[in-house]
Amino acid sequence: MPILDFRAYRLERYIEGSVSYNADGDAVTKEGERKYVCRCNAVPAGQMRQIPLPDGQLETYSYTLNLPVDVEEFKYGERIRLSFQDYPAQVLTVKGFHRYQHQCKLWA
Repeated sequence: MPILDFRAYRLERYIEGSVSYNADGDAVTKEGERKYVCRCNAVPAGQMRQIPLPDGQLETYSYTLNLPVDVEEFKYGERIRLSFQDYPAQVLTVKGFHRYQHQCKLWA
């Protein structure tokens, strides 16, 4: 009998690239990169679920991610990458993040 894996998804943070100029005045672009964050559990929202933002607007999200309590803080609008085994990875935008006593939740 198979055992259910509660940390089946891989979460990565996308770090934006930058543009700088060398001594000749030519633009030098640094590629964006992905940084591994943790293994997590992702629950699809099913229907169009909404989360209230601090300014009062409602934002639609498609996944709720359950993260370990010692994970880094996420900011609204950050890009993340969620991958599961051999399926194509999904690039999502953070809609909300909250730290609880024994876990953290991220809405994307």
